[in-house]
Amino acid sequence: MFRLFYSRPIAGGNYDPSAQSTIVGQEKLAKALEAESVVEEGDRTLGPWDCSGMTGIDCCLMIKHEVRDIDHQNNAIQCYLDYKPGTLKYYEQQYASRVRIFETHDGHVAETPVVG
Repeated sequence: MFRLFYSRPIAGGNYDPSAQSTIVGQEKLAKALEAESVVEEGDRTLGPWDCSGMTGIDCCLMIKHEVRDIDHQNNAIQCYLDYKPGTLKYYEQQYASRVRIFETHDGHVAETPVVG
């Protein structure tokens, strides 16, 4: 038997919560959320989902509405926002969101930490 499980909308990633879906994306999300959520038992194929025009957050909400149950290891479906290599968002996620700390061979900080 499957149980319903609720989790955070986004498990991780570098995202802009102020971003807005297009009108078409908003309509797709509204239609998906109006549909009755059905918990299916047994193995099944998930996706693909048409999230064109949606923000990553809206896409994730639509997917989580469709996939409400947990798997055999008690894990709910999770979303992680990622970006295509070469885009500014990819660069920000890969470089601007981390701090590099340089250590010596004996584990002491050798230089001032830098972002990137």
